[in-house]
Amino acid sequence: MYGFIDFTLLNVLAGSTLLCAVAALVGTFALLRREALLGDALAHAALPGICLAYMIVGDKSLPALLAGALATALTAAACHRFILWASPLKEDAALGISLSVFYGSGIVLLTKIQGLGFGTQAGLKSFLFGSAATMLPSDVKFLVALALVVAVLLGLFFKELKLAIFDPEFATTQGYPVRMLDVLLTMLLAGVIVAGLRIAGVVLMVAATIVPPAAARQWSDRLGIVLLLAALLGGVSGALGAYASAVSPWLKTGPAIVVVGSMLFLLSVLCSPRRGVLARWLRERHTRLRIEEDHLLRDLYLVCEERGDFAAVVGFVDLLGMRGLTPGQLRRVAHRLISRGLLRSEPDGLRLTDRGIRAAQRVVIRHRLWETFLSKQLNLPSDHLHRDAEEMEHVIDDALLRDLQEQLGYPTTDPHGRRIPKETDQ
Repeated sequence: MYGFIDFTLLNVLAGSTLLCAVAALVGTFALLRREALLGDALAHAALPGICLAYMIVGDKSLPALLAGALATALTAAACHRFILWASPLKEDAALGISLSVFYGSGIVLLTKIQGLGFGTQAGLKSFLFGSAATMLPSDVKFLVALALVVAVLLGLFFKELKLAIFDPEFATTQGYPVRMLDVLLTMLLAGVIVAGLRIAGVVLMVAATIVPPAAARQWSDRLGIVLLLAALLGGVSGALGAYASAVSPWLKTGPAIVVVGSMLFLLSVLCSPRRGVLARWLRERHTRLRIEEDHLLRDLYLVCEERGDFAAVVGFVDLLGMRGLTPGQLRRVAHRLISRGLLRSEPDGLRLTDRGIRAAQRVVIRHRLWETFLSKQLNLPSDHLHRDAEEMEHVIDDALLRDLQEQLGYPTTDPHGRRIPKETDQ
């Protein structure tokens, strides 16, 4: 008995892993073509084909049912393309029409089958919700063959598909068969979805073509890496979901895979190093803190410049009044600068260190150079310069600074007549 259970679990694990990995591979191209919901439309459009094949054949012959599903899925894809070509409707509207018409027809046919004398809906509804637990070794072998076919086709036409996805106009001018490549991707997507319907059901196949590619897209901008990550994440979600359903009898395989995939997607959205919420929050926080520090350094420099003494102590009251800071805000920013050795705290105020003077000079130079650029190149009035320059002074790097100085002829004063310091000045 235990050997049978282990063998069944092995089939389910292998089949779910392969199916989700292959669906993620093909779904990546649909996602990058901004047709992520095309898989949803094809999956639902397969239902009337299954019903028609059952009504014609008279029994639940799996090859006949899958052939019918593939036929109506491809018909729905053709209708979707025709709607886009023949009408001003957008992608989402065309997909909505195709999905609703074909899926509604399938529900009508299911109801019709219930009244026929030679059969019932029993077994047909498994295509809606899937039955991964009944996966057989023959199903796994079929999925292995499907994975090989998909991998070979994507590998053979990888360069052409990549160009057709990201720049179809250029691909057309170079003589690539963009329409045929589009048909190839649609047929692969339809084939993978139809192949997995009986095992995984409509909902899982839709999720398997969208969720892993969307998660992989968070980690890289390179198509090859995104494809590998999508297949990996899809396979992992399939394996973990299948195992979770095996150890928890109340948990169905399809929903478990969807939940695991959703968790991986959420993890990717939160933790990816470039697009992740956490990384974006850290970058924004770093930028905000740096702007606060630049502002305080520049304020100190301006006061010292006016006094003619860069070693002067600037009182807390003067600094609080310049930007309307609260004592707590000023204390936090000053503490960070003191810890970096740019400021020195005195009983009645703050003093710039030698390093602090140089750092403040860099901020002032960028500010006054940008004001000069706006005045000379864009002819902006003097009362429009400060705000724009205060935003740009934090993002001008050394290369842009050198370009500005060269373009402006190394100016010594800004539009307000204030001296533009050199970094060696004290």
